[in-house]
Amino acid sequence: MNKFLKRKMLIFVATAGSIVMTVSMVTPAFASTPETEYRQVLTELSASLNGSLSVDELDEQAQQASRDTGKDKLELAKSVLEQSENNMTSLDAAPGEKPSRDVRSGGNSGKHNPLRNSKHVGDVFVSEGNNTFGWNHGHAGIYAYNTKTCIEAPGGNSKARKVARNKTVAAGRALIQEVKVSQAKRNSAASRAKKYIGRGYNASIFTTNKNDWGGLNCSQLVWAAYKYGAKTDLDPHHSFVYPYGIRDSKLTHTYATVNV
Repeated sequence: MNKFLKRKMLIFVATAGSIVMTVSMVTPAFASTPETEYRQVLTELSASLNGSLSVDELDEQAQQASRDTGKDKLELAKSVLEQSENNMTSLDAAPGEKPSRDVRSGGNSGKHNPLRNSKHVGDVFVSEGNNTFGWNHGHAGIYAYNTKTCIEAPGGNSKARKVARNKTVAAGRALIQEVKVSQAKRNSAASRAKKYIGRGYNASIFTTNKNDWGGLNCSQLVWAAYKYGAKTDLDPHHSFVYPYGIRDSKLTHTYATVNV
């Protein structure tokens, strides 16, 4: 090989090597980063909630939850997205069954349910047609004063309230349930629920609602009434309690179904 050709090949190899190094240095910039993955999860979560919470609103909740718990915001977002997807498939299906209605469109009638009188003070109701966050997450309340007067956290800007059973915000099919404890414990739970009247609403979907420190959502109010009033955990196996967690609890028994 003459000197001229040898020199040309060396230049080509050096140039090719430079290109390879440049590409290898640039490529990682196009890879998914934790921040882009986080925004993508929030986008999917917002879509699963039918846009009822924007990406920025979800980001604010996630960052607050991260500060409160010390947990990574991406992991929190993934967990809540999984919860959202799971709850969209749990409308009125028994374990192992597929839901019979379209939970995204509020297929469970959505009509107001006047409920019915309960058997005992301390009984609870769970309705299956309430749709606030884009899926039929349901609603729950407790009969606290007598067999026809409930306490519920109706949501939005409304505060927890005492309300006649035919004036709750229950919608769609509703189940009236007794908690499988003594009547003394039911009475204690009802008394605790009365202390929550006037509380604001807990709209965060990123932090556990298994406490009664501040605002309360509907299932949180019922859960807390029994947890702190009767030392009974209606949903011991999950970090977040939903109305369907109360409906499906091993400690609740449905004795009446009210269809509308």
